[in-house]
Amino acid sequence: QQAEDGPDGAVHVCGEQAGKLGLTDGDTATVRQNGGQGQFAVVIDERVPDGASWILSAQPVASDLEPNYGPGEIRKA
Repeated sequence: QQAEDGPDGAVHVCGEQAGKLGLTDGDTATVRQNGGQGQFAVVIDERVPDGASWILSAQPVASDLEPNYGPGEIRKA
C-alpha cells in the first residue's frame, strides 16, 4: 500500500517508552508475543501511548506474533 502508515517492518513506541527500554529511533528490537518473536526496526512515534507498542499487521515480519493484540516483550536486539 502507498498509505503513510503502510507496512514498514517496524515496532512503533513513544519516546518515553523507548527511553525506558533503552531504545532509540532506528535501533533493532526483538519483540516476543504469544510464543512467537521477530526482529523489528524501532520507530519513535508519539501517536503511540506510553506503555504500548504498535506493529502493523499483515506483513511477513509480524506473522509469528499472532494474534495481533495482547501483552508482549520488547528488548534491544
